Amino acid sequence: MKRNTLILTLSFFLLVACVSVKEDSSNWLPLKPLADYSSKDFKLREDLQYLEVREYTESIRSLPAPYRTVKKPFNANEYKILYKIYQKPLASFGNDIVKRFKALKPNLTKTTDIKRSGGGALGLVIRNLSNLFYILNNGNKVEVGSKSRISEVLPLLGEIDRPAEAQMVLWLHNKHEGKSYRKVSNGYEVLIEYENAVINFGECGWFRYRAHIGRHGKILEYKLLKKRKLKGGCAVI
Repeated sequence: MKRNTLILTLSFFLLVACVSVKEDSSNWLPLKPLADYSSKDFKLREDLQYLEVREYTESIRSLPAPYRTVKKPFNANEYKILYKIYQKPLASFGNDIVKRFKALKPNLTKTTDIKRSGGGALGLVIRNLSNLFYILNNGNKVEVGSKSRISEVLPLLGEIDRPAEAQMVLWLHNKHEGKSYRKVSNGYEVLIEYENAVINFGECGWFRYRAHIGRHGKILEYKLLKKRKLKGGCAVI
């Protein structure tokens, strides 16, 4: 009789645990890649009418002797537009504003910390950095400008209260994109999963992290939950 009672008790606790895990898992919702979100997925500040993220690239190629290293530095006039987020499209502004906006120059110095990334292989090194360009309109004045530091960009975004905005914060901080999220009292928790099979690009393996993003865009926690080696091993290029 005691044995049966013990089995029933254990079964009950296992059932409760399974239900709890299932309920906890159901709180996580899928995140789309940042590029798949549109302007309507962001809740911009009322005065922020238009923003554009531009990426700049420099390359360094080391050639065999007797040739020398060839460097193509960052160029303010050569860039790729990564994201456009707006309440009004750029073409809807007056010609003067559009002209001023397009004439803005980026900060391409080491002080820029927005999405600095890079990698190299076979004698070629690529480095990227980004700047954010914006148009503000408070009803009395139209302002165009640019930002090159995360601490300057976050106030522009306002409170982080949309999944797309949480994904943007990860991107700004040069983190891998989130796979799923859940809303918490003071922001978002995001699960990040990725693998790296090339040693040149950092630690090799499969990784799962949990990021806690505060309402004002700070990453309050970035914790490694699990990692494992890749079955096929890692390559060096």
